[in-house]
Amino acid sequence: MSRHMAVFAMIHDQFGTRLKDIFGDTAGGDLSQFIGLNSTDRRLLDQLERVNNEQQVNEPPNVMLFIGDIIGAPISPLLQSFETQLPFPFPLFPQLGVLQKLRNVLQQHLPFLGPRAAALSDLITARDPNSIKNAGQQLFSNVSLWDKLKPFIGADPGAIIPLATIDSAVPVNKQANVVVDTERALRDYFFKKTGYETVDGASVVAPIHLSDVADTVTEASPLKNMLSQATAERYLRDTIRVALESTYDSVRDLRDGYKDIKTKLKNRQPDNQKKVAVEQKFINWFRGFSSTAESASMRAVEVATQGVSEFQTNPLIAAAAGSFAGTVARKVAQDSFLKVLRNDLGG
Repeated sequence: MSRHMAVFAMIHDQFGTRLKDIFGDTAGGDLSQFIGLNSTDRRLLDQLERVNNEQQVNEPPNVMLFIGDIIGAPISPLLQSFETQLPFPFPLFPQLGVLQKLRNVLQQHLPFLGPRAAALSDLITARDPNSIKNAGQQLFSNVSLWDKLKPFIGADPGAIIPLATIDSAVPVNKQANVVVDTERALRDYFFKKTGYETVDGASVVAPIHLSDVADTVTEASPLKNMLSQATAERYLRDTIRVALESTYDSVRDLRDGYKDIKTKLKNRQPDNQKKVAVEQKFINWFRGFSSTAESASMRAVEVATQGVSEFQTNPLIAAAAGSFAGTVARKVAQDSFLKVLRNDLGG
């Protein structure tokens, strides 16, 4: 195990705890806490429904977001504790009890992933694809989900740990729906020309299909090269994002919630012009909150991993950590935005 895998595991432990709170509707998952008004407006709804002219339709919300530092400070002291108890890198000699010591350290310092310390240590110390797959399977509590995801993630710890973290956060009564929805989402991403469609209508499209778009651009255009480029990092980022987005939407019924709030907002408007204006402003803000939170969370991961040189030399692990952190923050922001509006609308 190296320093970057320790940080990687800690990042997912922190976000896994947050997801489990939100999925379980516990006190720690109170979504309204993430958005605070930064003006004299009593409600976010009051700002959203100001659409009397084009400037108001396109104005940004006057609010504060408290999502970016979901992980933040706990990473550094935890890493120092890891280094004290288990110097990096350490030799993999089972006869010296190092693997058991690793499991003890993981169990002690990763409260969310700790119960799976044995499987986690086997995964991050595995040296061949079969060992990685076997350890990965042990990390999943939902065997059906592992069976469905296995063809899409292969033997890549950078994908297995994020998806196992998602699996561990899903309530038992939601697991069956998540299996179906996640498989469908990944099939859409890989096989549909339009890719996987997110809640707000954006598309996550695999590079093989983006190349169709590039074919309409001149051969000399740099846009063609950018659109048609397929990389392991790109597929890893997209796979994590699509799986997490579909899981979150399934557990939290986010798609129905999005449509419900949008319909209520339109029905409150006196004429068709204002209905269109409020709908567009709602969509813009929904996407804006998503992007703001994603950006802040990805920066927090970068700050947390500064000084861990292996992250610079292992772009796939860095990509996986950034994609997972950014997507969690994106979904929490979307859910928070809908929650605040739902409260403003009276339930």
